[in-house]
Order: sequence, then C-alpha cells, then structure tokens
Amino acid sequence: MAIRILVTGSRDWDNRVVMHSAFQAVINEHGPITALGHGACRGADILGSGVALLEFGLPWDAVYSYPANWYPMGRMDRSAGPRRNRAMYADFKPDLVLAFSDNITRPHSGTADMIAVAVKGGTPVWLFDSSGHRTIL
Repeated sequence: MAIRILVTGSRDWDNRVVMHSAFQAVINEHGPITALGHGACRGADILGSGVALLEFGLPWDAVYSYPANWYPMGRMDRSAGPRRNRAMYADFKPDLVLAFSDNITRPHSGTADMIAVAVKGGTPVWLFDSSGHRTIL
C-alpha cells in the first residue's frame, strides 16, 4: 500500500530528527510515501519537503506546494491561510496529515486550522511534539 501525506506545523519547527522519525513511522505502518503536500511556509512545511526529498528519495514532481496569497491587491488578507488550507486539502486529497507543533492552542494557529479541516474531512492526523510524542486525532 502507498500513501499521500500532507505536512503542516509550526513556522518555528526545526526538529528534523522528529520529522524523519514521523516519516519512517508512516512508511512502516502504511508503505511508501507517494506524494507530499504542504502550505509552503517556513518551518514544518519546508522542512517536511526537504526530508521527503533528500532523506526518503521522494521525487520532485511528487511534492506539491500550496502557498497562500497573503497580499491580494496589496492588502494583508488574514483569511488567506485558512482559505489555502481548505483548497489544499480538497485538491491534494491526503490519506494522512502529519502535524508538527508544541502549541496548537495559540490564537490564529494555522496548524490547528489545518488539523480541524482534516478531522472534519475524515482524514487521520498524527500530531507530533518536539519530544517525538505522537497523538493520533
């Protein structure tokens, strides 16, 4: 069996070791990762694509980036992230969401929003903290 994963998480996430372990757990439990989607933000999103490409050999054309348009018409649009999350989820159709954060309860958390979108859509979420603890949602 193969799996499509979507990576979300803190913009401050820099724990490559936990992320590598999370990807390995996915492979051990579900088989090879065939595609990875992310929201193109610094931190977990960019690190996730790097780990998939460089450490697990995922080809470039199997990584899908969904950047938000934060400044349409020159003005900050705070709804850009949540709108991107919904569009990314609908377009990418992940089998599993990997979330990386030590604090998804902070106000306006894009990670918490993406988790909510996935849970509402019936997609399992594995949430990892920086100690490597996994919570299945």
